[in-house]
Formats: sequence, C-alpha cells, structure tokens
Amino acid sequence: MYTFLVTDTRPQYNLALEEYLYTKTKDEYFFLWQNEPSIIVGRNQYTPAEIDLPLVFKENIHVVRRITGGGAVYHDLGNINFTFISNADEKAEKGKLDFHKYSKPIVDALNSMGIAAEINGRNDLVVDGKKISGAAQTVRGNRILHHGTLLFHSDLTKLSSVLKVKSNYANKGVKSVASRVTNIVETMENPISTSEFMKTVYERITHHLENATELYPEFSEPVGELVKNRYSLASWNFSNASNAKDDENRMCSSVQSDFGKLEVEKKIDWDTKTISEIKFFGDFFGSADKAELEEKLIGISYEAEEVRKLLTDEVIKDTFFGFTWELVEKVMFDK
Repeated sequence: MYTFLVTDTRPQYNLALEEYLYTKTKDEYFFLWQNEPSIIVGRNQYTPAEIDLPLVFKENIHVVRRITGGGAVYHDLGNINFTFISNADEKAEKGKLDFHKYSKPIVDALNSMGIAAEINGRNDLVVDGKKISGAAQTVRGNRILHHGTLLFHSDLTKLSSVLKVKSNYANKGVKSVASRVTNIVETMENPISTSEFMKTVYERITHHLENATELYPEFSEPVGELVKNRYSLASWNFSNASNAKDDENRMCSSVQSDFGKLEVEKKIDWDTKTISEIKFFGDFFGSADKAELEEKLIGISYEAEEVRKLLTDEVIKDTFFGFTWELVEKVMFDK
C-alpha cells in the first residue's frame, strides 16, 4: 500500500486525485490531505438544499461534489481528511460497504495519542458523545474508496452557518442534520499544532499498515483533466435535480432509515399512468450510480408490481445501501 501526505489544498484537486487513483489504477493507497474552506457535497444530494448559497458565495467558499454518498460537510485547514483506497479481499463480498474496517485504524491512532475516540453509528467517530469525524464510502467492482474527516481545529461557527438550509428549498432536497460536534484539540490534555497532529496520525497509521511504502504518485496531467472537466464545473457541483417547473403532477416524498434519508421527486403522466420524470436525493450510500436507475424507471407503469421488477433486492442493496423494498415502496408510492 502506497502512503503519502498531499500538499495541495485545492478541494477540486484532492477529489480528482482520489477519483483517479480509485478508478484508473489497481494499487492501494492511504493518504492524508487538507482543503481550503470548502463545502463537500454528497454524490446524491441536491446542492442548493444543503448550503446557505448567499453566505457561501460571499465568503468565497468552494463547493465541490464528491463521488461518495453521505451528507454535506465543511472543510477548512483545521480539518484533516483521510483516504483509503484498497482492493476487496477475495473472501469479502464484492460491493459490500464496510465502514468499521477503515474506521478502526483511525480510532486506534487517536486512542494511542490519548484521545478517547470511538465508533458511533454507521459512519461517525465521537469523543464523549460529540462528533469529531464522519466518513463516506463507495465500492466499484473489487475497488473500495473510503474517506473521512477529522475535525482538529476547524471553525465550527462557520461550519454551522454555511450548512444552513434555506426554507424555500424545504421541498426540493434532503437536508443534512447537523450533529453535535467538537474539535479534537479541545479534548487533548496537551494540545499540539494541526501540522503536528496530521504528521502524528499519519505515522501511527502507516506504522501498522502491511507493506506500507511511502511514495507520492505523480499523475498531475490526468488529475488536472479531471479537475477541469468535472470538479470545476457547476454542472457537476450544483446540478442534481430536475429542471422542469413545478406543477400538480410533481410529487416529493421522503423516508428515513438507520442508513440515511432517501427522498424521491417524481412526475407522473396520469394519462398513461407512467413515470415521466424521477430523481433520488439523500445522504444514503450505494455502489451503483442512481442516475442509471432513474433512467430505467422513466416510462415504467406507476404501479408497485411493475417498479418492483426493476427494484430487485440486489438493485436496492447496490443503490440504496441498508434500505429495504418496503422502505423504497413507501417513498415511491407515498404509503
């Protein structure tokens, strides 16, 4: 496994680097990185519903969408981000999300520094019940991308303000519910600098990784192309919703589970009783691209029996990890 510390603090670059290493290489990686003030939006979210747009633009905060699910998060240079990119064990089930496997090395490193961190819920780390870290994950074939945050000395006031939800978007997207959070530095008996914390976490984790080799990958050209053609585009970072105007045939509904929130915005052609438009939003996780499922549902009869033929248990597991047909049926048909 190759390990390194990233020196670039542009969120567009760092997310592009992750995607390139994940999708275009076969090697395994662990690295730490930081972003300039940014909001990183989950793959399945409707961006305007997640952030206070006027404040974000006023403060010149980057808004960038990642390729993993989960909720929107705020990054700044007081926040340390970690990434694991690995290949699934031959004995492991392909396509299965496993947060604990990658959270444990982080918890062990923090514990060794005297920080009483523990895993809480599906993807959070906490100290004394307060959130210090959230993580996201995606699986493609046998490739796994797992990344997360470590709030060390972040501006928590800015975090809470920029992620406010504007009321006029209340029916248009899935709102990220802010958890009680704290900075790791506040929990330390002997506080250290952010750079020293980042270096120590890196050393503690890489020391226990099998076959760890420190090597910074040089992929500036292809990563630069991804920055230009995806992560710098408003069409990627902001557009994740239907552009059609509201009308009496457009319906929005949502359902909450232990694995996240799923919202469906749909338009039904009542003359033919078929689905004419549909979009899924939320902080759910999944290894499959929801856009492919949305496309397949267009033109399908708006009946549970017909929709169920497409939404098999396997499709639901891959697209809406942790959800059941009963939950999806409830949100699809407003039951």
